[in-house]
Amino acid sequence: MNASTEFPADHEPLVETLAELNLRFANALLPLAAILALFCLLGIIGNTIVIVVFSFSPEYRGTNFKTFVICLGITDLLSCVTLMPAEIIKTRNYFWFPSPVTCKVKCFFNVFAMTSAALVLLVICIDRYRKVCQPLKKQIWPGLAVKILVAVLTFSFMVSLPAPVMCGIQQSNKTNIYGTNTTVFVCSAEEQYQRHTGRFVYKFGMSALLVIVSIAFIVMYVFIIKTVVRHWGRGPGESVRFEVRETRSPEVSEAERISPDNQDDVFKANPVEYPGKDTNRVSIKITDKRAVSRKESDLSNSSSANKTRVEAKCSIASSNLSYKYRYKAFRSFSSSSSASRRRSSSGMSGKVPYKTLIWFILTLIFLVTFCINAGLSFLSTREHLFEPVSILWFQIFLRLYFINNIINPVIYAALDKRFKSSSKYLFQKMKSKICKC
Repeated sequence: MNASTEFPADHEPLVETLAELNLRFANALLPLAAILALFCLLGIIGNTIVIVVFSFSPEYRGTNFKTFVICLGITDLLSCVTLMPAEIIKTRNYFWFPSPVTCKVKCFFNVFAMTSAALVLLVICIDRYRKVCQPLKKQIWPGLAVKILVAVLTFSFMVSLPAPVMCGIQQSNKTNIYGTNTTVFVCSAEEQYQRHTGRFVYKFGMSALLVIVSIAFIVMYVFIIKTVVRHWGRGPGESVRFEVRETRSPEVSEAERISPDNQDDVFKANPVEYPGKDTNRVSIKITDKRAVSRKESDLSNSSSANKTRVEAKCSIASSNLSYKYRYKAFRSFSSSSSASRRRSSSGMSGKVPYKTLIWFILTLIFLVTFCINAGLSFLSTREHLFEPVSILWFQIFLRLYFINNIINPVIYAALDKRFKSSSKYLFQKMKSKICKC
């Protein structure tokens, strides 16, 4: 006879109280709470350092890289001070959630964190694509980047507003250890929205948005990787030199000139400035030992086959031509010269530029964690039916996307030498000021 399920007729069946049931699951979720607390601490410290270093270091002044990093740092810091503490509260009060307001705040930032991260990374991906695959087209300058990011964050805020409306404290029954039911209060979709058409439309729309963004990531990074492999994979016997001589009019606006960020990415070794309105001649010198030697061997076997310099001059006859058409003249350059400029920009022949590598790694981590979260989110309305161990592993994999909020400072420190040197410089500067006081 099982004493836990069969009782004498004159006795009421045993019932696990709400406090006892909640404590049992809180103990099971204690490892997750400890992980979230560690993530929260590391995220606050790391993202604060990133924001301070990129805001005050002169090394990053006037670059898109600075704008993007600070934007991601702010959104990650916001998640660390709001969403992670709310998730810790949930692990300690899984079946007895204390406040509807806390529940709604958690639901809002769950959607906002995911959406804003995806869209900011999409803007960064577009910027990388244009710099690597279309370096001679007009680039996103820092001022425009700020406007785009403000629009992205505003859009993320707006589409996150329905989440707290449909989210709240749901009253349900949970089978306890005695086989009877205990009334529990879970932070989930409210009863009236459990099977509401609007909730399914909202979830489908948000999922479709993130899927489209993910596809855009994949497509653009495929082109970026192909370009990198094609242009940075050249042998040591091949060198290309790109020179431009021009006269720039002071009337050209800053938006029309190549941004400092693009100079750093594309034209670092041989800085290039786009032609101004008074420019009527552009001179390009391309040196490609391997390509030139093959071309000359096909044309002639004479002593001229030792030449390794080809000079091409593009002349624009009328000085009245607009800046637009002079700018397009640059796009007629050979793909080999474009490759050389981008390869020299990395500062290391045969290696991928560190900024492209940084954003690729961060985007890849986001895609992996997003796919896991999206797959498990459809079970979120039934998670309160799971047993303690099942809920623990379900929540661990569901919250893997928190890695995105703490990994950025680690990637910057590992791949960006300027970040490490700037951090040391600012630390020493602050230390000296404190010592003087």
